[in-house]
Amino acid sequence: MSIENADYITFRDSVIVALADDQEPPGLGYLDIEDLCKRHGIFAHETWISTVGHDMQSLGWGKADSDLEEHRFLINGGGLARAAEVRQTRKPVSFFDRVRSVPRSDWIAILAFVVSVIALFKDS
Repeated sequence: MSIENADYITFRDSVIVALADDQEPPGLGYLDIEDLCKRHGIFAHETWISTVGHDMQSLGWGKADSDLEEHRFLINGGGLARAAEVRQTRKPVSFFDRVRSVPRSDWIAILAFVVSVIALFKDS
């Protein structure tokens, strides 16, 4: 998915991660969302910038402070936890992680298949 075709939820998740990156440790003060998006290269529609702060506040991720000129946000512990979740889901999965995620029953089925194939060719 290209950045220009991103949906609002992806935008909101990118903003919360960028806020967490820029406000660690917490309590460093409000950050302007529009400036944050420019610095982190986050594509945003104008309406998204004006609504995302209050949206994240309603989700319990921090406190919005907006006026006609600026849209600022101060992240809290809930926002930091959400940013950690987003980072985890965006982390690339390694080959070994994929192998470890295969259920035990599937490994048993694969092994049974291999044994059956070996037995089929051994009798021939």
